[in-house]
Parts: sequence; structure tokens; C-alpha cells
Amino acid sequence: MSKYSANCRPVVAIVDAVSAGALVTQEMAGHYDLIHIESDVAVNALSHPRFHKHHFKAFYHWDRSQAEKCLEQIALHNPLAIIPGHESAVKLSEKIAWSINGDGNDPATTVLRRNKFLMNEAVGRAGLKTVKQAASDDPCVLKNWFRQYSQSKVVVKPLDSAGSDDVYICTNEAQVEDAARTITSKINIMHNRNEKR
Repeated sequence: MSKYSANCRPVVAIVDAVSAGALVTQEMAGHYDLIHIESDVAVNALSHPRFHKHHFKAFYHWDRSQAEKCLEQIALHNPLAIIPGHESAVKLSEKIAWSINGDGNDPATTVLRRNKFLMNEAVGRAGLKTVKQAASDDPCVLKNWFRQYSQSKVVVKPLDSAGSDDVYICTNEAQVEDAARTITSKINIMHNRNEKR
């Protein structure tokens, strides 16, 4: 017997349904009952121009200080899936899914899906082709790496931001150093400080 009655559609939770998450919302609204989880007040989903509030039957603000209570409230909906609607939502989505259902991506490995350097290393360990890379928050180290790498161009970017936030295509040592200086210690759009961790 299905855990859903004929009059009750499966529930899907979307975390931070802004940006691409707005498209996911529109696609899923006709098939599932949706609940929304806002990962941080900085997301401010209700003020986002692409947030479709009318598609959600419930709206939750994640509160780290009351994580267990938040999980209990979300679990009452018996969600079929917890989906990240934005890069900001990956970590929390995986944590909630693992806590409620004990399946999905292990939160202990979330960093492999957010940190671009570690992501590339994991792909290499799986036997797939990867690009050469270096990670440092010292612009001089990266400039020296570029010199030794001997390629015509490289991409310099934060380890764990999203979209085109501070992504630079560099063709010489000076550009690499300038890009690294611009990025280093800046707070990126994911609200993280750009530094090697």
C-alpha cells in the first residue's frame, strides 16, 4: 500500500527556491505538494522576485539553534525528497534528507559537492580525467604555480562560491596575482570568506 492516499499528493521540500529553484518550483508544483525551507535569513526568499510563494503549502526558516525542532516539523510532512533550489541550499538539503530519511548524500561528504578543488580531486580519484589545479589564499603561490604550469590560460575562482562570482580567466602571471588578490579574504555570494580551508 502506498504511504500516500489518493487525496494526498507526495510532498517535496525545496530549500532556497530562488534562482534556478524557481524553475524547479514551477516544474514540480503540478505534481507534488511543496514546502519551502529557507536556509538563512540572508536568502530572504519572500522578497526574491522569482520566488513563487503561492506554490508552497508551508514555509520554514531554518534555525541552527533549534535544528531538532526544525527537523521534527519538516519530518511531519513525510517528504519524498529534499531538493536544493540554489547553491546556498546544498549543505542544508543534504543534512535534512540524511536526518529524516537516512538516505541521500552523506553530509560528511557535502564538501566534495561544494569545494571546487576537492570536487576535482574526488573526480580524479574515481579515475576520470581532471584539470591540473592549485589551491591557495596566497596570490604569490598561485602566480608561481601558473609559471610552472605553462599553459596559455587558467581560471582563478573562489573554492566554494557559485555562478560567475569572482571568476577570472587569466593569461599571464600578473592577471593571476591580481585575480587572487581581488578574491582573497572577500566574502563571496555564499556568505563564506574566500580562503583556503
